[in-house]
Order: sequence, then C-alpha cells, then structure tokens
Amino acid sequence: MVTTTRARLALGVSGIYAAVGVLELMSDHDPEEDTLLVEGVDYALEWMFAGAVAATAVALVTFGLVIGSRWGRVAVGAGAAGHGLLAVSAAATAASGRESLDALFGIGVILLLAGYLSLTVLDIRRRVQPSRGAVALLMGYVAAIITDGMGIGGGFMLAASWAAIAHLWTRAPSAVRRSEITVS
Repeated sequence: MVTTTRARLALGVSGIYAAVGVLELMSDHDPEEDTLLVEGVDYALEWMFAGAVAATAVALVTFGLVIGSRWGRVAVGAGAAGHGLLAVSAAATAASGRESLDALFGIGVILLLAGYLSLTVLDIRRRVQPSRGAVALLMGYVAAIITDGMGIGGGFMLAASWAAIAHLWTRAPSAVRRSEITVS
C-alpha cells in the first residue's frame, strides 16, 4: 500500500478530531446554555477545536491543488474559508473565555456546507479526487452535527470521515499519485 503525503495529512486531521471527541466527552459545557467557559477542559476543547478546523482548512487547500476543475477549486475554497472562519471564532472563544463571534461561526458553517455540497455534486460526477472523498466529508459533517446535538461528541464523526479520506487517498488513481511524494 502506498502512503501519500495527502493521506498523512488527512490522518493528522483525523487524529486532532479524535482528540476533540475525547475532550467533548470530558466536558460538561453546552454552548447553547452556557456562554462562559468554566473548566480547564472547556478551554482545552475550544483550543483543540480551533486547531482542528484550522488544520482542516489547510488540508482542503492542499487537496484543492490537484482538482482539475475551476468549480472544484471554488468549492474547496468555500469549504476552506468556512473552516477558517470557524477557527477564528473558536480561537476568540478560547481566548476570551466566553462564546465569541457567533455570527462569524454561522457564516463559516454556511460556507463549508456550501463547499462540501458542491464538492459532493462534483464527486458524484467523478470530477474530484479521491473518488467518494467529498461524500465522506459531507456525511461526516452531517453526522457530527447530529451526534453533537445528542451530546455524544461530533469530533469522532469528523475523525472517522478524515480517516476515510486518508484511506481513499492511498487508493487514488496512479495519475494523481504521480503528482505527489510517495513512500512505500
């Protein structure tokens, strides 16, 4: 099996989201009820989430470099910008100790969902690599929203979707692999 740099990047993002999931289970903070961060685990969770969404933005931009279509690059850009806005909002929340920049967070969610939906359409039409990768991202994000609302921890769903992306990158067609640094 060939391990690509993109697969490693996706595994790194997956690992950060898994850590977010663990911290979510440890935290009693509910942003819909509590606007203040109280415990140390709440701060750690917020900083870890900020790092996870920032790493996601970097991963999306890196993946966008091999997308051949203009619409694919626009969709990846929207998803990356959305994650960037989430990172800024989460970092502001962690720094201030209270929910901050909620409007920015909402705009970020809308942008990343628009990007993921557009990428999924392109994925179904076989215009992005790795094949089925955008579907995994969208399903993971929707599952994260659902499980986060149930109090289970959405970080684990995002970790699973990024682990799937890593797996798909190892199976990507050889034409895509040739454009990357590979390690056997």
